[in-house]
Amino acid sequence: MSDKKTQPEKKEFYFGDEYVVSAKIAFGNGFPDVNLKYKPLNIFQSSQLADSVMKLRGIEGAMAANTEMMSKHLVEWDVKKPDGSAVDPHNPEELRKMSPKLLTRVGNLIRGDSSTLEQDARELDSLKN
Repeated sequence: MSDKKTQPEKKEFYFGDEYVVSAKIAFGNGFPDVNLKYKPLNIFQSSQLADSVMKLRGIEGAMAANTEMMSKHLVEWDVKKPDGSAVDPHNPEELRKMSPKLLTRVGNLIRGDSSTLEQDARELDSLKN
């Protein structure tokens, strides 16, 4: 179970609109590998995401904020529905139907972290109490 990032040869500290990272998520255990291209969050976008998650309560709020973010930062991927048609990575409603196992890993790549949506929601709820 590993994520292999293929960065441009020259790594950048500046994430402009044209900066795209290619990655392969290998799940194993019968799950297909996922090849994707995405735009990593910059510090301003990370702050906006954190603000959105804080405004929306609980796991549903964290999921809504993260799937909305993913729909804007996923460039392309090779994920298919059971009928063989492509899952639109730009459609938050389709992303909300995906496995948490996949969305957690994709979110980790885009955000550049290793947290889970469930962990984020629990920490947020503990801060609000």
